[in-house]
Amino acid sequence: MNKYIPLIFIGLTIGGFALLAYHLTNETSDWKDYLSSSLIIIANIGMFIAIKKSDQWTKKDDE
Repeated sequence: MNKYIPLIFIGLTIGGFALLAYHLTNETSDWKDYLSSSLIIIANIGMFIAIKKSDQWTKKDDE
């Protein structure tokens, strides 16, 4: 597996936290903004875990 793919998801997760921090400090943000930022973070963490698990399964199958 490409070693840069997990780094992309880590970067996107950090971006999600930055977006959430922006919405928390912005007075005009609504609950939908908080929800979308949280979903971005959760989705990127989930994809990162899925990639790591699939890489482990692929290594087990190769042995």
